[in-house]
Amino acid sequence: MKKRENGRRILLAALCACLLLASCGNGGVSRKNTSEELEAKCKKAESFVDYAYEKKMGNTLVSPLSLDLVLAMLTEGASGETAEELNRYLGREDFTAWAKDYLNHARNLKSGPFSKSGYQFSYKLGNSLWVKKDFKLTDEYQKLMEKNYYALVQKADFGGAPQETANQINEWCDKNTDGMIKEIVKPDLISEDLAVVLLNTVYFESPWKKAWREESGTFTDFSGEKTEQLMLSSKETIYYENEKAKAFGKPYEKGFLFIGILPKEEGEFSLKDLDLKSLLDSKTNKKVLTRAPKLDFETDVNLIGMLKEQGVERVFSLKEAELGRMIEDKELYVSEVVQKCKIQLDQNGTRAAAATTAMARMKADPMKAVYLTRPFAFLIYDEKKGEIVFAGKIVTVK
Repeated sequence: MKKRENGRRILLAALCACLLLASCGNGGVSRKNTSEELEAKCKKAESFVDYAYEKKMGNTLVSPLSLDLVLAMLTEGASGETAEELNRYLGREDFTAWAKDYLNHARNLKSGPFSKSGYQFSYKLGNSLWVKKDFKLTDEYQKLMEKNYYALVQKADFGGAPQETANQINEWCDKNTDGMIKEIVKPDLISEDLAVVLLNTVYFESPWKKAWREESGTFTDFSGEKTEQLMLSSKETIYYENEKAKAFGKPYEKGFLFIGILPKEEGEFSLKDLDLKSLLDSKTNKKVLTRAPKLDFETDVNLIGMLKEQGVERVFSLKEAELGRMIEDKELYVSEVVQKCKIQLDQNGTRAAAATTAMARMKADPMKAVYLTRPFAFLIYDEKKGEIVFAGKIVTVK
């Protein structure tokens, strides 16, 4: 088995990410998931984590909820087959009603006082749209964003001040993730052809209902290398098991659960191998001894490849994207969909944050941008005679 850097079983890192909101991320608070809805959500989460892990080859954290909210905002401005592809991925009969219902649910979960451990309960979702300063959202789309998505709509100077505009967007992201994600947009992505930046943030913080204990333990990675470290230990009463994996549930405040999943077979695995739907269906009340490592890491992944694999293609096409319901008299396509996530988990509680952005650009005669702000190559070229006089490669600047 080829060695991979982190986690022989990646006991919690890859899996807690998509299941952190398992007990309340159910597409509405008025009813339980149907079996079909739960299966669809599990399959999306499996594909999401597996894709991100293959890109990162290490500890992986994603937020299916954050991506769904950005895509829902995007779908509100789409039509035709573009809207149909996005709607199929979202898998919701009425994503507008779902978004408003879930956002209201999050707003009604009041933040709690800080516990002695230094954690408080806090669950905050934020949406914003940054619109080119001389463009105008359609009246219908802007009302929908403000009324149903509680979105901030802000004018931005994409052409004249890329650094300042990136700073403004990143400051909003930083504030809405309590400082966990300080940058979601880089200045070299801000250019004259950019029309709209859609952004969602998720911030979760909670103490445990019952704190873990610390004790010495061993973590063994995929290569078989063992690491001695302080591990977290507790006794819980929520247990899951199917043919592929066993798991425990550890409660946070207000109905949230951490679900730690251990594959029964050692070595590499994908989430699809574990069949999350049948695992969640197997929930029983049994005493279970648990042990887990502390977590502190982040993930940054471009999601266009994953979305194309899931059948969302037209929105990224310069010729086929149908986003005419978003900006008055402008034809747009999406050039980037990026997500960043971060988690800190210890014996006293958890903090986790996600930020997802989609960038919509103008179709007609898009302006190119080349900013030499990372390692690059260069030539000094005698164009008249076709001679390369100098050639170089820059990897650092002092």
